[in-house]
Amino acid sequence: MSEQTADGQISEEQDLQGDAGADESAKGNVRAINEAKKKVQAAVGDARERFQHVAADVGDRFQQASATAQEKSQQAREAARARYQATSEQVQDGYTRVRKDVDYMVGDVNDFVREKPGTAVLIAGLAGFLLGLLFRPRRD
Repeated sequence: MSEQTADGQISEEQDLQGDAGADESAKGNVRAINEAKKKVQAAVGDARERFQHVAADVGDRFQQASATAQEKSQQAREAARARYQATSEQVQDGYTRVRKDVDYMVGDVNDFVREKPGTAVLIAGLAGFLLGLLFRPRRD
C-alpha cells in the first residue's frame, strides 16, 4: 500500500504512481468494453443477417406453397367442372331415353285400350280395387 508521512498524508510520488495504475486499469477496462461492444455488434449483425436469410427463405416457401395451392385449386375446379358436365350429359341422355320409353308405353297402352276396351276397363277396375285395399285406413 502507499506509505503515509507522519502527518497522515500520502506522498506525491506515491499518489502519481497510484494515478498511473488507475489510468492503466481504466484504459484496460475501456479496451475490454470496446472489445465487448464490437463482439456484441458483430453478433447482432450476424443475427440480423441470419434473420434476413430465414425471412427470405420463409417468404419463398410461402410463395411456392401459395402457387401450389392455387394450381391444385384450379385443377380441382377443372375436374369438378368436367365431372359436372359429364354427369349433366348422362342425366340428359337418361331423361331422353326414359321419355322415349314412356312415350312408347303410352302409345302401347292407347293401342291396347282401342283394341280391347272391355279388358282395359276390367284391368283398371281390378288395379283400383287392389290400390284401395292397400291404402285404406286400418281399423283395429
